[in-house]
Amino acid sequence: MLIVGVGIVAGLVVLAVLALLIAAGVFVVLCVLALLGVRFLFRSPSDRRGHSQQHQ
Repeated sequence: MLIVGVGIVAGLVVLAVLALLIAAGVFVVLCVLALLGVRFLFRSPSDRRGHSQQHQ
């Protein structure tokens, strides 16, 4: 029974770590999208036409 208990605990730990990794990945993606959105919103229309090609 002890082996089964250790296996269950190990499985729960693995699931918790995977959940944290997935949550961290989603958080990073949302942060990047938010930063890109903010940069896009704060550009003026003239910057979108002329300067965006020079920076890339």
